[in-house]
Amino acid sequence: MGKLLIAAVVALSLVGPAWAEEDVHSANFLLPGCRENLQPNPNNTDRVVIWKRGLCSGIITGLALDAGVSKKMFNQAVFCPPQKATNEQFIRVVVAYIDKHPEMMHQPFESLALFALMEAWPCQ
Repeated sequence: MGKLLIAAVVALSLVGPAWAEEDVHSANFLLPGCRENLQPNPNNTDRVVIWKRGLCSGIITGLALDAGVSKKMFNQAVFCPPQKATNEQFIRVVVAYIDKHPEMMHQPFESLALFALMEAWPCQ
């Protein structure tokens, strides 16, 4: 796995007790941050929302970077996005996939994001 993805997973494991009742790995927890990335509210100063935005973006960026590195180093990747795909496009793909599968909202966000990217951009 990519170093950024591993760092994001480690960061999730260090979350303090304020979110102890919530599964911080679930799509339920992180999807609002992804949505906020797509339609940011400049007046929102809620640190939790800002943290979720960064975490969503970081996880998805890590997956994208890992796919690129895997393709270059090993000539193999689990998904193959267009070369000029933006982080916003990656986030839109993930949000759309999770919206299509609301029954999976309790599952780990990282897994759902990977499934979304694999479905959207399979390797040929």
